[in-house]
Amino acid sequence: MTIPPQVAGIGELYHYERFIPEHLASLLREKRVRCSSPAHLNDPWDCRPWFDTEFVNNPAALAEWVTWALTLDRLDRNVRASLGESLKAFVSAIERNQGILRRVVANTARNVFQLFVTHWHIYCLTTHPCSTLMWSHYAENHRGICLEFTTNEAPFQCAQKVVYRSEYPAWQPHVLLETRIEEALLTKSSDWQYEEE
Repeated sequence: MTIPPQVAGIGELYHYERFIPEHLASLLREKRVRCSSPAHLNDPWDCRPWFDTEFVNNPAALAEWVTWALTLDRLDRNVRASLGESLKAFVSAIERNQGILRRVVANTARNVFQLFVTHWHIYCLTTHPCSTLMWSHYAENHRGICLEFTTNEAPFQCAQKVVYRSEYPAWQPHVLLETRIEEALLTKSSDWQYEEE
């Protein structure tokens, strides 16, 4: 799967929200939008990657993961050599007890989610200003507002489309962290496809 395309040039995008006069004043006067923390999103898939532990059964994939672990933060040679010995012992332990890797991968998933919470915030936009469900869910049962933004100006020209999937992808930690962070941020359950974010 590739990174979703940017939406620049498609015209307008819309954001539903409760009507809070202070927030609207801040938007109009200071051009500030209020983004959501990934910790407060309502889709259990949102920004919560699930990592596939079955790669431990594939010697090539496991070797790739070990190689990646050895290059973290461009470790100096001595640290890398020391870590290399530890990783060899770790791989040997995994071969005897695969539950070890499952625990490590579960911890990695929690750490990645914490990374998302710490470094990213989300501003949800849609191409539809007249969705009854969106007015109901996000605009305080039709008492809120729907804001319109053009995609021809920053920051909305950098908006990216969400990818909706019927099954959540099973990423390998090193593949996700190296090349597919945005994909994890932009993957949602197909149950939300009507939102067309």
